[in-house]
Amino acid sequence: MNKWKNSHAAPPDIPDEAIASFRVYVTSVDDSAWQGVAEANGKTFHFRSEIQLLYWVMEQFPALRPDTAWENKK
Repeated sequence: MNKWKNSHAAPPDIPDEAIASFRVYVTSVDDSAWQGVAEANGKTFHFRSEIQLLYWVMEQFPALRPDTAWENKK
C-alpha cells in the first residue's frame, strides 16, 4: 500500500496516520462526470458521478466530513 506524504510538514499535534483507506476505479466518463466503482471496508459501491462518490466516502468515513474534522482534532 502506498503511503502518500504531504510535502509540507503537518503541525505536531496532528498524528501521521491514515484515517481512511479506499480504492476508486473510474471506468468511464459521461457528460464530464466520472462513473466507476469504489471499495472500502469490504463494501463495493457503483457510482455515476463524483458527488455520489463523495457522499458514499463520507458515509463510510465520517472523520473525513468537514464539519467533524476539526472537532476530532481539538
